[in-house]
Amino acid sequence: MSTQVSTNNVPTMSSREIAELTGKRHDHVCRDIRNMLERLADTPNLGYQQNQIVTELCPQTKRISAYHLPRRECEILVCGYDVVRRAAVIDRWLELETKQRQLPNMTPAQMIAAIAQQQADQEAALLGVKQTQIEQGERLAEIEHKFASRGCKPGYLLITDAKCMYGRNLSAAMFRKVLEYYEVNTEAIYIETQYGAVPSTQVEVKNLKELMDKFYSELTQVTPCRYTHPAFGIKRFQA
Repeated sequence: MSTQVSTNNVPTMSSREIAELTGKRHDHVCRDIRNMLERLADTPNLGYQQNQIVTELCPQTKRISAYHLPRRECEILVCGYDVVRRAAVIDRWLELETKQRQLPNMTPAQMIAAIAQQQADQEAALLGVKQTQIEQGERLAEIEHKFASRGCKPGYLLITDAKCMYGRNLSAAMFRKVLEYYEVNTEAIYIETQYGAVPSTQVEVKNLKELMDKFYSELTQVTPCRYTHPAFGIKRFQA
């Protein structure tokens, strides 16, 4: 548990936490602190340092029950301890100071305003994502409507158009195998072109996007450009 407090913007550590970190009795740590302060009594900067040291008073006896030391005094104190105890206190200081740097120094009003701004930014980002999804859905519906006019019955697309929309980098042959694996309905048809009627295949688009998304989520990349899928064994293919 952290007992770090701050006075005049100077972070401190309590004698209780020092005792916990070093495995020493708290009264012994307090004794060491008093001895240290007595030896520092002739330090020219003592007045300033004393202003940074916080003491806790026992309500019953009115005597000092704990100390809160700035980092400088902590390090001076543990200089007399063994290396393991010194390391425990110094590591704890590094941890506390890292956390303090990560937390901005804000007043309660500033913190509330920052939280409100963060929530507003998150809501704006969410609205942006939803708007993008709507626009993509409208675009997809427009493309499907355009492709549907190429001789397919309602709810179907030419296999070449379906591959263009959902097949990414799959080859035409591999796209057909994926359709067969997921048992997507396909039908042989003839479409009219400037060269006359030519054979083709129409694909039912119901749930096709979801099936293809599932297929891509199950791929394993084995080289920068090649993938495998459990349904096709060790066969490698572009996707």
